[in-house]
Amino acid sequence: MNADMMNQRATTLVNVNDLVSIEASPISMMPPGLINTMSKDEVLDLLAYFISGGDPEHPAFFRRR
Repeated sequence: MNADMMNQRATTLVNVNDLVSIEASPISMMPPGLINTMSKDEVLDLLAYFISGGDPEHPAFFRRR
C-alpha cells in the first residue's frame, strides 16, 4: 500500500490476513484550495485524467479543434 501520497515510490507491505476492512478514504488527497493555484490547462488536464480513468490514450486528453 502507498502510505505517502506525495511519494509514489514509498510503499508499505501489508499482510492480507491482517486486514480488518478496505474502504475508501472520506478525505481527498488533493489539498484544500490547490485548484485555486492551477492554470486553466492544468484544471482541464486534471478533469481529463478523472474522466479517462488515467488512460493517456483516452479521447478526453485530445482537444477538439
